[in-house]
Amino acid sequence: MEDVRLEPMNECEYSNFIQREISDYASENVAAGRWLQDEAMAQSRKTHESLLPSGRETVNQYFFIVREEGTGKEVGAIWLAIIEQTMEKEAFVYYIEMLEGSRGKGFGGLTLMAVEKKARELGASKISLHAFWHNQRAISLYKRVGYAVTSVNMSKRIR
Repeated sequence: MEDVRLEPMNECEYSNFIQREISDYASENVAAGRWLQDEAMAQSRKTHESLLPSGRETVNQYFFIVREEGTGKEVGAIWLAIIEQTMEKEAFVYYIEMLEGSRGKGFGGLTLMAVEKKARELGASKISLHAFWHNQRAISLYKRVGYAVTSVNMSKRIR
């Protein structure tokens, strides 16, 4: 398998990406039991508007298309932020998306390694991300490439 490279998204790529991301974030929050289905899209849009007041041009927010190095084929996309108001300059992966035909082929791990390199280039000394508990496939990948759980939210149905 070839390596991957990160290419900054153009405006059209960003527009398509952010619409998918808003929809996915709404669905994930519904699946996690945090949001009601009929309010999820509005809540997701509101969250994204607060995180990205200037869209793709928001300071310290980086959006990349992930391409297979040898072929140039698009295999995914990623949203990376640099957060400077913590004890150390930190990178945060808001969203990682591997395209349907690229999943299970090692591109996720290669993408995370490329993102770590980019985060170091941007001055970060730490990288973090969030995963919904029901997405065990992603959690398994994150653990495999060295991420550790730093906090856990738990809930219990009490009908």
